[in-house]
Amino acid sequence: MKTTEQIVKEAKESYEKHFKDAQEKANPKSDDVVLDKDKLTEEVKEMEIVEEKKHDSLELLREQVVREAEESFQKIFKNAHEAQPTPRMSVNEMYDALNKEKERISHMVEELKEKQMSK
Repeated sequence: MKTTEQIVKEAKESYEKHFKDAQEKANPKSDDVVLDKDKLTEEVKEMEIVEEKKHDSLELLREQVVREAEESFQKIFKNAHEAQPTPRMSVNEMYDALNKEKERISHMVEELKEKQMSK
């Protein structure tokens, strides 16, 4: 039979073997990070300058795109200011206009069929 001391010794060895690694993994020892306020302030200022340059270049790019879009619009739609806006209609007016357009198209189809048949 084992003595109490032997049992306690084996238990400690087993504990160290199985659970000590788990504790180290759960609580990894790391060196404390020393923060220098001056260095951080300098880094933040440098990052701010870089971001401001990016913002300025994007702003210039946006202005260029807007200018090119306006030029393209003027080339394509020279007389855009002369175009009449689409009149506002109620749902019933739109439905009536749709039915009239359907009738007009069906008459055109019938006329085309008659022309095809007469040839």
